[in-house]
Amino acid sequence: MAVIGGGIIGICAATLLSEAGCGVTVFDRTGICEETSSGNAAAFAFSDVLPLAHKGMIRHLPKWLADPLGPLAIPPAYLPKLLPWLIRFWRAGAAKHYETSLATQAGMMKLAETEWMDLLDRSGTRPMLREDGSLEFYESEAEFRASLPGWAERQRFGIGFRHVEGEEMAALQPGLSPRFVKGTFVPGWK
Repeated sequence: MAVIGGGIIGICAATLLSEAGCGVTVFDRTGICEETSSGNAAAFAFSDVLPLAHKGMIRHLPKWLADPLGPLAIPPAYLPKLLPWLIRFWRAGAAKHYETSLATQAGMMKLAETEWMDLLDRSGTRPMLREDGSLEFYESEAEFRASLPGWAERQRFGIGFRHVEGEEMAALQPGLSPRFVKGTFVPGWK
């Protein structure tokens, strides 16, 4: 059996096929986990369940497009080709779709975490996993307050976190710039 692509999906598929007794060869044009899977720092953000498409997101689009280092950088010449997808993405962010998208994403992440941990256990590689958690930082009280509805949504789906500041924040991230006034620690981030 041939698996095309040596990213996380291809490797997991190859592992499951091999465990089922199939002979498997993985083909990748550059090498195992050297493309898309190399850019995620080998981190699994199972707590990131908030839909990217959401009400109000579209108002950020001009600022994001104007910033070449922003979260959405599209070469101007490519924009007409991408426009149909952007319209579908915008529609998916309608308030009437948000709850379903959130519940679906949370369910997928819970399943992915369970399956991933099981795979690590079966392969004997779980001791190699670092479970240090992650920190999100805020440069102002207003920025922190704006994040609270998202944390409330995560809490509804059993995602653990705690808000930190001062000495606790400094202990979690030594040498942190003083411009950050608060943070949120997510212990389940792997």
